Amino acid sequence: MKKLRQWQRFKEIVGSVLERASAERAAYLEQACGQDPELRAEVESLLSAHREADGLSEGPWRDASAELAAQPQVIAPCEPGVNPKIRQ
Repeated sequence: MKKLRQWQRFKEIVGSVLERASAERAAYLEQACGQDPELRAEVESLLSAHREADGLSEGPWRDASAELAAQPQVIAPCEPGVNPKIRQ
């Protein structure tokens, strides 16, 4: 039960940090984590993972999708017998 409460507290703090402007985050972390270095370390670890994951979702895929969208798309003709729903 203690682990569940800890995890809920981590999620609460991380969510609150992410809702705040960048300039307000450090002060909020200081206030929310107080003198608990383990809590602070875990919250900072989760925030770091969030930043890295966010960068992955926006980084190389955005560039690749723009490049693909600029290329003409070629669709191969359907051949009878390849797809049973196409009549000969």
